[in-house]
Amino acid sequence: MPHLALHLLGPFEVKLNQEPLVRFDYDKLRALLAYLALEAQAPQRRDALAGLLWPERPEDAARHSLRQALSNLRRLLQGDAHTTPLLDVTRETVQFPDSSQVWLDVRLFDSLLDACSNHDHLSLETCTTCVDRLQQAVDLYRGEFLEGFFLDDSSAFEEWMEKKRRHYDRRMLGALHALSLIHISEPTRPS
Repeated sequence: MPHLALHLLGPFEVKLNQEPLVRFDYDKLRALLAYLALEAQAPQRRDALAGLLWPERPEDAARHSLRQALSNLRRLLQGDAHTTPLLDVTRETVQFPDSSQVWLDVRLFDSLLDACSNHDHLSLETCTTCVDRLQQAVDLYRGEFLEGFFLDDSSAFEEWMEKKRRHYDRRMLGALHALSLIHISEPTRPS
């Protein structure tokens, strides 16, 4: 099975087996991959995906565009012909499996911050484990979610993307605030 890495904090970047994957023919293919990867916890209905990305088209044309995009995406993510596909596609749904073969910067970002929030420490300032987690999360943040990415003809996708941007921006600001408080409370060393 191929190993896929998606960087969505900052500019969109995908690596397949550690090689940059740049053969995306159009932005809606990138949008589809980002959406499926982030919404992997449940199968996504094809009609909803078609409406999300091609709302300006009649339903049949939108579903046709989705079929073509899924075909292109499966081909891109396949690696070689002998690997298991990274997308579970049925007649009604599409799901990006939550697999150990798929790495998402946003997933790691959230898990680091969640682990810090849920850690049973006496004081954040003295917990080196959580300070390290906060710093790792900050280091992952290369910019806003899907920085510079727009789909002018899909307001529903733009709304979803803006919601994600606000979520990750808030979490990043919280991590930076916590780190700044930690650094303020550190004793100053004599020169």
